[in-house]
Amino acid sequence: MIILIDTDILQVYSYYLLTATYGNIPYSEAENPSIPFPKYDDAKTVYSDLLVRLDTCLAGINTAGAAMGNADQIYKGDAAKWKKFAAPLKLKIAMLVADVDLAATSKKVLEAVATEVFQSNSDNALFNYFASPTSSTNLVWQALINSGRHDFGPTNILINTMSQWSDPRLPLYFTQYPAGGIYWGSTGRS
Repeated sequence: MIILIDTDILQVYSYYLLTATYGNIPYSEAENPSIPFPKYDDAKTVYSDLLVRLDTCLAGINTAGAAMGNADQIYKGDAAKWKKFAAPLKLKIAMLVADVDLAATSKKVLEAVATEVFQSNSDNALFNYFASPTSSTNLVWQALINSGRHDFGPTNILINTMSQWSDPRLPLYFTQYPAGGIYWGSTGRS
């Protein structure tokens, strides 16, 4: 079923980005709502599981079957393009663990290349934005910024640090608290 497959491919991609950026990350317990502080899994373990998940996704994609159509904001329901997106992702992840297990990595790399990787920019996974500048924006941004509201408040740590350093940007970024003529920051507690 393509709806679950392309969603899982995007989730694998997200975990790939997190692991490539931070190394060890919460993964095996990360999506369990009963575990508020999930353990950190080492990057090798995460990458290994992501490769397994990608293999499952690639095996489950039916390029001739019906897909999500226009509900798919990236490839407009083109299952073949999702397959083409997953293959280079598999290639990237396999190359990241090449120094750990060269034999397994070589196999994964050859599988990914045989599946077919990107050939041109037309294969890129892109979100198409609308011509209107606000129709593709976050609803929170629309409600707070685009509506004209400017009621953001700094924390006391920022205000105190900028004050101690006589930072010349302070009056450019913030207005003084009306009662007392000072800059005031919140403690971040409700």
